[in-house]
Formats: sequence, structure tokens, C-alpha cells
Amino acid sequence: MTNIANQVVVEAKEKKEHLSLAIYIGTVIIASALLLVGFGLLKFFNEHRFAPVNMGLAGALGQQRPYVLFIGSSHTRQTYQINVIEEQLHQPAFLIAYDGTDLIAISQILHQLCARPTSCPRAVIVEAYCAFLGRTPDMEDPRYFFDAPPSLKKQIIAEYLKDHPSFGSKLNIFDLVMNRGNEALVTYPINRQVLASLSYHGGISPNVITPGLSQAAFDQLHGANIPDGPNAEQVKAAHEIIAFARSRNIQFMFIESPLPGPVSRDVHIQNLKRSFRNLADSEHAPYLDGDMGFPIDDPRMFKDNNHLSTLGRIAFTNRIVPVLRQEFNLP
Repeated sequence: MTNIANQVVVEAKEKKEHLSLAIYIGTVIIASALLLVGFGLLKFFNEHRFAPVNMGLAGALGQQRPYVLFIGSSHTRQTYQINVIEEQLHQPAFLIAYDGTDLIAISQILHQLCARPTSCPRAVIVEAYCAFLGRTPDMEDPRYFFDAPPSLKKQIIAEYLKDHPSFGSKLNIFDLVMNRGNEALVTYPINRQVLASLSYHGGISPNVITPGLSQAAFDQLHGANIPDGPNAEQVKAAHEIIAFARSRNIQFMFIESPLPGPVSRDVHIQNLKRSFRNLADSEHAPYLDGDMGFPIDDPRMFKDNNHLSTLGRIAFTNRIVPVLRQEFNLP
């Protein structure tokens, strides 16, 4: 009987130890999950407060209402010298650019800005990069998500999951919310000051010099991964931009930045340019192909196969100012 009693005591003790271990492990897991969720929520609802104040969406929301707003990708950032545009038009201007920004993101940004009358521009230059007209909707630059206020973050996530319904896409969203942009938070405010020194009203600072190409490098340029035709979602977004701008009495214009000659002459590029031009014509919307009248075969004008150098940026800015003055009826 004594042995049986001892065995029962030992078994009860082991069960208690196992139960204690399970409770401990469960507590650790739950606490870790709660900490993770808490960090994610805190970051989701507040990280935009740490965004740069003179560039991107957060910069535009914090500036005085611009007369002319440029929205696009790195193509737009590399195309316009904002300080020159302001000096020559005698109007405030701002530029919002994130890498890979397509027409869907441009529509989102314009709606977000105009939700606040003090941020809604009087005129908008919409990037008409033809390759993005044919691109499957995507978000390339996590800074766009970082800068976006919570309401826009929800829209970005919903749009992304609609176009990318796989489980892997949900993991990408988890990574975007939890990991991306943490370096900007950790290095704040130094990171903000560094970015501020490189930008002027969202555009590239006039102190930043981007060299052009050599003739040998220019001759090697070619179009890469160019879509065969327009994407239906991008076309829909372009029509939405036009309709929204007109509903708010915002003057607007589609402009495609100049492309190097070897890239511009690619048959797929020419087909997409034609598609964009036809889209604009169908809506009676102003459209300008930046290649027209620009020295697209001068290597000094380009830094790579789809961006302008400083020399090209200055040349195109000087060319576009009279166009904007005429289009927007400025003195």
C-alpha cells in the first residue's frame, strides 16, 4: 500500500510539473503574441508621424496648399527641378514620388490629399510612364506605406490583397507592417534630417548632382521587362484620376518623362505610349510625351535606362515650364 501511495504522489507531482511547464510555455507564447500585436498596432497607427516633413505624402500634408503637385515614381522625382518651377511660375509646388508608384497609387494619394481642403492642389501633373500602364498592380516602395496615415494603410492593404490573393502575399503584408520602416524609427530624428537635406519640396535638392552616361554605357541601354499591353486595373485607375480631378475642379495633365532613345524606340514601349495617348484622347485629357522635342539620344541627359541626369532634369524642367504656364493659364 505504501508503494502504491508513493507512486500516486510521484505521478501527481509529475502531472503538476508538466501542467506548470505547459502553463509557463503557454504564458510565454501568449505574452509574446500580445507584445507582437501591440507593437504592430502601435506602429500601424503612429509610424507616419515620423515620416519626413519635406517630402512624400506626409510632407505634402504638412505643407501649404501647392498650386502645382507632381505625383509619380522615381521617374517623376528625377524629371523636375521643383525650385526652378516655383521660381518661374511664381507659385508653390510640391512633388510626391515613391519608387514604382503606379496609377493606382497615384489615385490613392490624390484622394488622400483632397480629403483635406488645405492639402488639395489646384493643378496636378500625373506621371504617365507607359511601362506602368501595363504593369500588374504592386507596391514597390515600403516608404509609401510608412508615410501613409492609418486610413490609407488599410486601403493599400486591401488593394494589394485583392490583386495578390495568395498566402505568401499575407506574409508580405505582415513583413510590411512589422519590419519595414523600423530603421527609420530607430534612427529618428537623424534619418529625417538626412532625407530633408536631399530634398526640396519633395523633389531632388538642387545641391544633389546626378551625372549622365558615357556614350558606351548609353549604347548598351535597352528596355527590360516591358509589358505587352495595358493592364485593366491601371487603365481603370487612370479614368478614376481623370474623373476625380474634374469632380474637384483640379486642373491636370498626364506627362511621360523622357526615355533614352534606345529604350524609347522599343516596340513594346511605343505600343504602350500609343495606348496611353489613346486613353487620354478618349477622355479629352491633356497628355505630353516627354520624348517629343527632347534630345533623347544625348547620353549626358540620362543617368540610366529610364531616369534623367541633373543636366536632363534641368533641360526638361526649362522646357516644361512654358507648357504648364499655358495649360494652367498662369501669367
